Amino acid sequence: MGARNWLAGADLYGTGQAVIALGNAQGGVYLLRSSSDGTPPTPGENELTLTVYPNPNMPDDALRVRVNQPAQLLIYTVLGQLVSQIDRLNPGLVRVLDKNGLADGMYIVKAIDNQGNTAVQRLIVQ
Repeated sequence: MGARNWLAGADLYGTGQAVIALGNAQGGVYLLRSSSDGTPPTPGENELTLTVYPNPNMPDDALRVRVNQPAQLLIYTVLGQLVSQIDRLNPGLVRVLDKNGLADGMYIVKAIDNQGNTAVQRLIVQ
């Protein structure tokens, strides 16, 4: 993790499901959550969903993303540095991303819809 990153876990929402909080010295905080059985949480009718696959992503794999609503896509290092940005993803369509600028490691992929709602996924590049 490094000396400038901190990791913690807790049931922040009182649902019995752990939430992982990743913070950095620059003040960035990311919350990562999933259901206890390993399946993604069921989104609400208007909730933004983000799918990133395959994950982990191997050298010969194409990196694909999909959203259910028009959204902007941001990819951050675990230190909070923005490394990639796509201003518009169309809903329901699979988009293949260029991963040439992504070194091996963990990234945070964030989608933001027109209402400011966010969906976040962790990505491992190997």
